[in-house]
Parts: sequence; structure tokens; C-alpha cells
Amino acid sequence: MITWSLVDPFPEEFDRELVFFGVVRDYERMTVLLVHVPVGFEEAYPLALAALAAPLRTAGYTVEGLDAARCGHQGLADRLARGDILWVGISVWSPALDTCKRLIETCRRVDPDIPVVVGGPHVTLRPDALDADCAVIGEGEKAAVEIADRLAAGQSLPKVWKRSHPLDLDNLPMPDREVFAAADYHRDHLPHGRRYASMVTSRGCRYRCAYCSAPSIWGKGHRRMSPARVVAEFAQLQSSYGIDGVLIEDDLFNQDRDHVEGVCDALLRSDLGVTWELLNGVRPDHLDPGLIRLMARAGLTRLALSLETASRKQLRKMGRSDDLEHVKSIVKEANDAGVGVTGYFMVGLPGETRSDRLRTFRWARSLRLGMAHFSVASAWPGTRWSTSELTDVPSWERSALYGAWYLNPRAAFRAARMLGVGIHDLPEMAHRLANWMDKPLEARRVESL
Repeated sequence: MITWSLVDPFPEEFDRELVFFGVVRDYERMTVLLVHVPVGFEEAYPLALAALAAPLRTAGYTVEGLDAARCGHQGLADRLARGDILWVGISVWSPALDTCKRLIETCRRVDPDIPVVVGGPHVTLRPDALDADCAVIGEGEKAAVEIADRLAAGQSLPKVWKRSHPLDLDNLPMPDREVFAAADYHRDHLPHGRRYASMVTSRGCRYRCAYCSAPSIWGKGHRRMSPARVVAEFAQLQSSYGIDGVLIEDDLFNQDRDHVEGVCDALLRSDLGVTWELLNGVRPDHLDPGLIRLMARAGLTRLALSLETASRKQLRKMGRSDDLEHVKSIVKEANDAGVGVTGYFMVGLPGETRSDRLRTFRWARSLRLGMAHFSVASAWPGTRWSTSELTDVPSWERSALYGAWYLNPRAAFRAARMLGVGIHDLPEMAHRLANWMDKPLEARRVESL
């Protein structure tokens, strides 16, 4: 077990632990090309690929990152044509499935002998969905090095690669944020003038909400980093990349109170001064005034609440708490503590009516949220929904929800304050928000490809 400390984020025994990934090598002209395929309009950082790059580079391989949205098919083809690629890795999310298929076709057209390895959430749930040489199920940090070793030795790959044991998160190297430069990515809904980086402190979720595929991807367990390991990564982000804001993107950061309190206590002791945000949606029923105040003291500046709907019946069907009054009290406590609050809502639920959506909207308006987002319910692999049971929501109605929300002066000013923009920037803010959330999730593709 590696012992992490703030004084030395990279302890001496760290290198010795990396025999877990194989011995150090130096293969010339053996480059692993990791291809990032964004799934939305915002510039989300490819954290999963950065996590693969770290052990690969430590093992001696040259690793390059390629952003498909920025270079397109021709950029990928030009890079492959140089003839030094050991294998191509693509992380696949369900909304980008069609784009990934076309990228694989480009790889086959340029050089059919270059192995294409796919992984990520969609592949874990549907390993036969793509024409790839190898599909990695589950975590990829160790698999990436083992795959590179086999190919470098001239060995073939199995069609499906699966690990039987989960990885210890404390024993993984920190993601390599140079292959994909952290400074090159900034999400539209984050305050400008800041430098942010994404981070994950745990994997898995013990709950089985109807709309979420996380339990199907990670299994029933919940693994987390030690507080010392979390702080060590905060320190590295600050010292090596100039990061002053961390986006914690756990599936559910607050499912284990001991973990949250331990991380907060460690951050307070470290005195790093790095702020952090919880934008992946946390459960309000796992929050209370004391925990909110502790997180605020430890640097939390914004959190997103997974609220979904004002229909108590729908909440119970999804496996969520229906205590709407508790939600209202949590939002107030967060506002009082200086923590901005975003509400995530869902439209198009099974059996939902337009009256249900209007009731949800009115409830959302009563909460004094800084921002609100209304996503379209989707039956992605791993969820408990089927497409046939979801309710169709006209695009004009969803646009009307956004218009009614952000054209309200009070809501617009609260959003402007959270985004760090002034009154004169409100038109630009409205344009950015419209671009980001104008289409349902099913339509979010890398359109330039």
C-alpha cells in the first residue's frame, strides 16, 4: 500500500508499486494513440484516457492523445499514416456510439493492421457493439499496459478483455494530464478566469436508480481513495498544472459520509486553498446542514443536486427519496453557506404528463437555485428503462422551459453570478447555455465528425 502525504505527493515507494503494471521499457516508434470522443457541446476533459496514459508512460510507452472533435477524421488518418502506432484506444460513451463506429472505419481504411481497442461505459455493458480488435470490460489502467505488452511482443489480443478483481484506487498512478493538456479544456458552465481540472475520488454506487447505469458498470460495491490520496492529487494539480478549482466527478460523492468528512478534514489540514465543485449530481437525502457547512469550509463552492422531478410517485419509482421539503432546506443551507446550487431535472419520464413537468418547473423556481438543467430521460444500456416506456417531449417545450427559466431576471442574475460574468456578459451567457443544453442527450453527437 502506498502512503500518500501532502509533503511528498509522489512517495519513494510509488515507483516500486508500479511493478503492478509491468517493468519499465523503452520501445522506439511504438506509440499508443488514445482517441477522445466528446459526447456533448462542452469541453469535458478526457479523464479516463488520462488515467490510462499514466501507467502506459510509466511502463515506457510513448502515448499521444488525439481529440476527435478538433482534428476530425482527416487528422486521425494523417496521424495513423505515419506508421508508428502500436494500438489505438477509444473510450466509448453511449451517446457517441455512432461517431466511434465511423472513427474505427477510418482506422481500418488507413491501416487495417493497427489494432483498435475500445473501452469505457458503453463497451463494458455492450462489448460486441463495435468492430474492434479488443473490447475492455471495466477498469482499464492495468489492462492498457498488459495489452501494450502483448502487442509489443507480437502476441494477439482476445476479443474481450475482462478483469476479475477491482483495482485499489490508492495504488493507481495519478492521471497524466499532459497527453491531453488540462489547460486546453474549459466547460461552458464554469466561471471564466479560473483553471479547472476533473478528478474522481471513488468508483461505483450502492444505489440502483432507474435512470443510472453506474451499478451495472462498476458492480454493487463502492471503492474510494483515502483522504490523503485525494489531497495529494489536489496538491499535484495545483503545483504542476496551476489548477485552482477541482471538479469532483464521482458517480455519487456523498454516499459515504465518513469519506466526505475525511476528505474535508484532510483538505482543511492541507491549507492548499484550492476550491472544488460537485457537478455530477449528489443526493440531497445524504446531505444535512452540518455536512454542508463542513464542505464549504473545506473549499466547496458549488454543488449540483440530483432532483429529477417534483412528482413523489415518480421519485419513489426511480428509487429516490420523495422528501421535497428536505430538498428546500438543503438548498437554503447551501446558499447560506455561500455554496452555489445547480438543480438537475429530468423530463420525459415514464408516464409523465405535461402537468407533471410544469409542476416540476414551478417547484424548481421556488428553490432559489443558481442554475437549473432539464435533461431528457434516456434508456441507455444499464438503466432500468426501455425506450418504449419513456414519454416523448417536444423540443419546443424543453426550449420553453429554458427560456422561462433564464429569461427571468432574478434567475439570470443568479446564473451570471455563478458563472462569474457581469451584466454586460448576460447575452453571451445566454448563448452559451442555449448551445450547451439546446438538444436532448440522444442528439448530442460530435457534429463536426
